[in-house]
Formats: sequence, C-alpha cells, structure tokens
Amino acid sequence: LVNPLLVTIAFAHAFAGPVLGVQNLGGSIMYSNLRVVGGSNHLLLPTNMLRLGGSLVRVERCTSRALNALRPGEFSSVFAPRAVELLRTANHSGRQFNFAMGRVLGAWALPPPPGPSAFLRYTVPSVELRR
Repeated sequence: LVNPLLVTIAFAHAFAGPVLGVQNLGGSIMYSNLRVVGGSNHLLLPTNMLRLGGSLVRVERCTSRALNALRPGEFSSVFAPRAVELLRTANHSGRQFNFAMGRVLGAWALPPPPGPSAFLRYTVPSVELRR
C-alpha cells in the first residue's frame, strides 16, 4: 500500500525544497551537483525561487575558531596516497571538501587538517554567516 501523504512529503523533500530555495543539504542536490544559491545551473527549472538563500560571500580571512573548524571542511587527509595520486593524474588538485559533514554532525566529525597551512579562502551563502 502506498500512502499518498508520505509520497507527497518525500517528493517535496527531494524536489520542491531545492527549487524553492529552502533546502540546500539534500541528497538530490548532492548527487546532481545542483546549485541552489548564487544562481541556478539547472537546465529546465530554476532553483532558489523564493530567494531565501541570499547571495554568495567570499571569505578571505576569518579569526573565528568555530567557523574555521567547519569551513572549508577539507577531508583530504583521510585519502590513501594512491587515491590522491590517481586524482592528480586526472588533473584534479587531490583535495576534497565537505562542509556539510561538519555542519550536520559537528566539527569533531571532520579530520584534523593535514598540518599548519595558510587560510583557505572559500565561498559561502550569506545565510550561512547569519546562523
């Protein structure tokens, strides 16, 4: 038996949230590489139609320990050297970032940085800085 209410809720969660701009951490966004703030990259349907996400902000420098623990969320240090080598062979930087893991689980979930390094500049939706 299919419950129409549950199907509607699942559809709204997966597809309506990103289109309206009220959800930016869903699985449908992650696997489709859908941009929901700072413009749309969808071929047929625009995203962020309610304009709740705001604009994008480039963070050039930050002294907040809390923000620096979460952003940019690099987790390249967990890759095996062979994996990094394969990425670089494919003209990839060999570095991977996932801020969402730290945002959802907490900064403790992110691996420690690979060592003392310069601050990595990153781009973030303005609404993220208002939390």
